[in-house]
Amino acid sequence: MHNQSELGKQLALVFGQLRRSILKGKAVQDLKANEFQFLAALDVLAANEHNGQGVKISAVSSAFRITQAAATHKLKALEEKGYVIRTESTEDKRVSLVRPTPKGERLVAAEEERYLEQFAGLAARLGERDGAELLRLLERTMAYFQEREANE
Repeated sequence: MHNQSELGKQLALVFGQLRRSILKGKAVQDLKANEFQFLAALDVLAANEHNGQGVKISAVSSAFRITQAAATHKLKALEEKGYVIRTESTEDKRVSLVRPTPKGERLVAAEEERYLEQFAGLAARLGERDGAELLRLLERTMAYFQEREANE
């Protein structure tokens, strides 16, 4: 059996390999990996807006914990490629709102489907019993890291 320290090292190694394998920064069509991640997150932010007009740039910068200038820079690149549209707020003409274009929404939806297909394949390979056990262990793992974060 492994001692706690050795097992911890092996867990860290495997989690690192998983992270690199699953989340490896690959370009998506004509977007760099970080541009696509930004677009996907903007899609979620915009979907949670009730007015359907879009999201304030200040809300985007807050959500990403970046400056408004950095958010504007990233949004401009996506806008130039046709994935994001910027409009004026109907309530306040001084406020710019951003949201994914239909092209952006389609790209995010297609990549999400591809991502979920990977896990459907994993579930099929593991089978119901092992898949349920992996899920149980991952949920315990997430609870551990969430508790650690809350206590720091």
